[in-house]
Amino acid sequence: MADSYKIGIEIEILLTPNSHAPLSVEAFAQTLVSKYHEFPSRIHSIHCDLDLLPYDGPNSLSEWSIVEDCSLDTDNSQQSAFELTSPVMEYSRPTWKTSEAAWTLEDLKRISRAIIYFESSIELVVPEHRRGSIWGKNNRSDNYQLEGLSDVQAYSRVDACTTNEELVQLMNCGSNRNYGWNFTGLLDGDNFTIEFRRGPGLTREIDAFRWVEFVVRFVNSARKTGNQGPLTTYRRDVSGLRNFLSAHATPGGYAELVDPFFAGKTVFLEPRKVGQLTAIQTAKVMAKNAEKDRRNLIWKKWMGA
Repeated sequence: MADSYKIGIEIEILLTPNSHAPLSVEAFAQTLVSKYHEFPSRIHSIHCDLDLLPYDGPNSLSEWSIVEDCSLDTDNSQQSAFELTSPVMEYSRPTWKTSEAAWTLEDLKRISRAIIYFESSIELVVPEHRRGSIWGKNNRSDNYQLEGLSDVQAYSRVDACTTNEELVQLMNCGSNRNYGWNFTGLLDGDNFTIEFRRGPGLTREIDAFRWVEFVVRFVNSARKTGNQGPLTTYRRDVSGLRNFLSAHATPGGYAELVDPFFAGKTVFLEPRKVGQLTAIQTAKVMAKNAEKDRRNLIWKKWMGA
């Protein structure tokens, strides 16, 4: 069982230019690219890939991309909403370069069982503003195919899946990407992706690294101990989740990065359900899905890696 993991990162940001002169979204993005390239120690390059300023250069797969993000609400007319999409990188290397990896169906089932088992523990780890989000619903409690089932019944549903497509239909309630763990990338080509969508708003680089560490450690431990028997050896609370994350070392990992997630937290928290979407929420989700279907840069980069 290989322990090499590829990662891709999408950073959603709200930015306001220092200049008081009004700037178009395109001009502001070009300024960001220019300023970034002034840093001599940068590892990757970056380019704009906006609706009105598409990128047609040769490095679309190997560079970071700046794109629009319609799911973000700006605070004022001067602010711009962007998504920064990384190239595909290797978790275990300091510079995070590209590597090869693939999931097996058994890998995916083990990860699914761990997601189901630790859902109420993860609910306490994620911050308040990410609970009950329409962009990162709980895979169990917000999923009519799994809600209310016992662990044994839920695991049986997972075990019954014979293809990636069937597992996507189960874990994402059809092919809805707006779940905390998004499996819909399994439907696209040979380089399958699982996306974690419950990361919070951050202002420090180190905190972004913490969530990368959390996700990779969770997936790695799930692949090693994602069967029903081994899972039940861990308490179903944040202390059990913490022990689960540290059960198996990840090459190049830093276990201490996730320590702040557990500070001062005990037991677990019942997941907050999203429930029926309002008309405004539905419109936002439809617009974001259309934008993602049209662009989906992470998938394109993954397929080209």
